[in-house]
Amino acid sequence: MAGLTRLVPQESLGREGIELHASRNGWTLVDAGAQDGEPFEQIWVPADLEAGIHWVEDDLFKVSYLAVEGPDAERMVASLRAELPLHTVTSLTEAGSQGSDALMKALRMLGIQCVGQPFDADSLALLRRALADPEPMVRRTALLAASIMDWPELEVLLEHVSLHDDDALVRDEAAETLDILRARLEQVTLPR
Repeated sequence: MAGLTRLVPQESLGREGIELHASRNGWTLVDAGAQDGEPFEQIWVPADLEAGIHWVEDDLFKVSYLAVEGPDAERMVASLRAELPLHTVTSLTEAGSQGSDALMKALRMLGIQCVGQPFDADSLALLRRALADPEPMVRRTALLAASIMDWPELEVLLEHVSLHDDDALVRDEAAETLDILRARLEQVTLPR
């Protein structure tokens, strides 16, 4: 498993819940804090696996999440999914059905959770639904989430929004997000 796998906990967890889970499982805290505009972060190392577990409180996205890396990351992710209340695309879709504010929160969590992950049709369906929402702020939040994903499957949807949305700001942000996506995809395909 290359890079970081991000896991978004359900509301009941929080920093204290992670600290309690770390204590119960014998994890060692190796770093904590925030530096010059960076998100607050704690980095834990379990005693029995070669993995780093990051607790990140992202102020831009207003989402706290776990990020796991290292040679044993896949096993650590499986363990965390079994032991902690973590969101899935299904739970985010359900959470997003409770009105505009809930949908925007679910979209921010979805964006974080999908960074570096393979394409997921259910996640795209939630983005597509949000980009058709009557509220421009919901559509802009969907674009924020899409801006950190690197799925080629987003191109057609973003292009459509950039050309046809009723709101000029949404159209502009969709065009900007499309440019970001294309630049990121171009970097991935360039020979090294």
